[in-house]
Amino acid sequence: MITSFTRTVWRLSALVLLLGSAACSSAPKQLGLPVVGVNYTDFDYSMSVYDTARADNRVSSGELTPFSAGGQMCCFDLPRQWQPGMKLKVRSYKGVSEGGKWVRDDVTEQLVEVPRYEPGELGTLWVLQFADGRVEVLNSMVSPEHPQWTGSVKGWPQPSLAYRTKIWKIYYDQANGYVKLFEESIRNLQLNPEEELRDAWNHAARRRPDELKRFRGPDDPEYKKWLASSYESSLADSKKQLEQIAEERPR
Repeated sequence: MITSFTRTVWRLSALVLLLGSAACSSAPKQLGLPVVGVNYTDFDYSMSVYDTARADNRVSSGELTPFSAGGQMCCFDLPRQWQPGMKLKVRSYKGVSEGGKWVRDDVTEQLVEVPRYEPGELGTLWVLQFADGRVEVLNSMVSPEHPQWTGSVKGWPQPSLAYRTKIWKIYYDQANGYVKLFEESIRNLQLNPEEELRDAWNHAARRRPDELKRFRGPDDPEYKKWLASSYESSLADSKKQLEQIAEERPR
């Protein structure tokens, strides 16, 4: 005997199947993926990804410093179903500096094949820039350090010895400059005391006036004694810092 309860259950079951079928048939044909750029070079870079078929489907990685990765940028549409030979256009902007200042971007453009991914695999679209000019793109559920990462380079960018030495030299030259500055200041205080005392006093009056309240002026003997002690202490600290930086030279 079919009861009203049984009929209700059947109707609900049929409705669930109908809704499920509709949901499957209306599944989006495109996957909106976050984009992350990874820079494996010792230059500043930004990369823009373009869909060759849709002008409105494009995303930039944002600016990337050497050997770094950016944050997630939203969003780039990929077909839900991977297709053989599918390619994206990637435009790379390489920052060129001279004397520590940006002068221009060298722009290159290339078509990059998208490796196979599973239907509906909603991962991240990774855009990878390499030192030889190569670019890779891949839709991956995992990041570069993961064992299942399929990119040609495993792991996050690691700064090269040349780049680490370049950065180290900036700090070394800065510390060495302080050593030379205080050596010169001590020498000037000995050879041209009036001029050095006056220059030091005027400089402190503009930047650190509270420091001078206990002295009568640049010709105060106590001020000269204090300044000489301050120079010697600063020189010792600068030499110590320089030695420490020298020991930390990348190898």
